[in-house]
Amino acid sequence: MPLPKECHHCQSRLDGAKWPKDEVVHPQYQQDLKFEVVTTQFNVHCGTCPQCGERIQGRHPEQISDALGAAGVQLGPTAHALALELKNRLGLSFGKVRDLYQNVFGLPVSTGALAQARHRHAKKLLPTYVEILKILQASAVVYMDETGWRLDGLPAWLWVATNEAVTLYLIDESRGHEVVEFILAESFEGILVTDCFPAYDPVEADKSKCGGHFLRALKELSETNSPQALPFPREASEIFKDAMALKTHRDEYTPHGYAVACGRIEARMDRLLEREDTSEGNRRLANRFRKHRPHLFTFLYHERVQATNNLSEQQLRFAIQARKLSAGNRSPLGAFAYCVVTSIIQTLRRHSVDFIEVAKEALRSPLPVRIHLAFPSIRSP
Repeated sequence: MPLPKECHHCQSRLDGAKWPKDEVVHPQYQQDLKFEVVTTQFNVHCGTCPQCGERIQGRHPEQISDALGAAGVQLGPTAHALALELKNRLGLSFGKVRDLYQNVFGLPVSTGALAQARHRHAKKLLPTYVEILKILQASAVVYMDETGWRLDGLPAWLWVATNEAVTLYLIDESRGHEVVEFILAESFEGILVTDCFPAYDPVEADKSKCGGHFLRALKELSETNSPQALPFPREASEIFKDAMALKTHRDEYTPHGYAVACGRIEARMDRLLEREDTSEGNRRLANRFRKHRPHLFTFLYHERVQATNNLSEQQLRFAIQARKLSAGNRSPLGAFAYCVVTSIIQTLRRHSVDFIEVAKEALRSPLPVRIHLAFPSIRSP
């Protein structure tokens, strides 16, 4: 762009002898978006089989539907995959997705069409959801948590089971142990990392309890206890913090030195729990420690087991935000679609895989597909 004809500082005109002697040209770059709707026409050849008399028709690899006639105009795979990403990961309502498509892309679509499309695509992606479930059941470590949900206006629960490789969501009306047992199955031989919610207790598997929950409970106890009752929460907090620090610096120890350090942590906790405390809050928390005593420091002995179940809590955060905006799901079919699509989105994101590209290929398949999840093995703790 040429220099202006007038200086914007002193308003003097820049012409003739007053033209700047040090004029130079500097490049500037501007990046912007260009939105464009692409319409593709497929000329589908149809006919009748001379052998069986049944109707047959061709199918192009880019098609996502065999519908013709009045249903012969559809959204393409990119529009469908983007709508799933906007709804299930970013939390936009189908109404907002509709407005975005209309106002930004000039693409007319209804909220009902988007919702029905998600139901169809969830059924098509169901084999991949089942594959995620099988990977969890064969894993060495699984982190689980749950949060409140709404299903058709009634109370329900959103469960999450996750680890380094995959993430699975399940919405159920129950908050009982049968949901945990369904997800893990009898074949599960790994370590289950959770908080102290009783639904996880009946599961016949090695367990590790979240140290972060214990530290938060001890902090709350310290803030409400009388000065005479403070030694218990302070000492217990030090034990858990020392255990987590030991886990963090495990590589700095020899195997024998690390085993000795773990034994000292265990002995300190045992001595603490042998005491009788007169504070009601201290007794209640001490009883919780005694109940879960075999699972307090499991993380010390397994390299891939974390000291907390923060991993599962992180996988719930965006779902909690979506719940606040949508109040859950209106039907079991909507809950099913939400769990299938969100599980696949979050699993692929864990490995920096673009869900939209993967979903486009899956949507073009005439049959349900199982996306190949070629992730590192996590079967050994």
